[in-house]
Amino acid sequence: LTAEMQALVFSTETTFIEMTAFVGGKIEEMADEAAANNMQVAGAPIWIYTGSDGNPETRFILDICLPVQSTGKYNGTFEPRTLPAFSHVGATHLGPWENLGKTYGQLMGEIMKQGEQYTGVCREIYHVMNLQNPLENITEVQVGIK
Repeated sequence: LTAEMQALVFSTETTFIEMTAFVGGKIEEMADEAAANNMQVAGAPIWIYTGSDGNPETRFILDICLPVQSTGKYNGTFEPRTLPAFSHVGATHLGPWENLGKTYGQLMGEIMKQGEQYTGVCREIYHVMNLQNPLENITEVQVGIK
């Protein structure tokens, strides 16, 4: 169970094919706005996928989140939001994101084995993001369960 947290959020409807346009840039914009609003970044960037099924053409909701601690009023273009506590089965994925499917497959198998039910929501927490050397990426994958 991940505890609830405060975050700046960019939300959009997209597909796996289209979402590559958001890698890198949105988090930098959020960090700049957080600093301009006297907010402290309070954790690694999180991408939340709602309604995705692994098909590259399926439309789903993507929330790009930057955890923050607020000390006052926010004035910016992103949505300040409380991310709810999140029950999940999780694993740490090391290396390129192109290989995340294997990690998701293992987690889905674990959910079935435990008799849990998938909620349709997944989170990826990017502890280390290295676009120049993807072998160094460290991504925490969380698959929501009821």
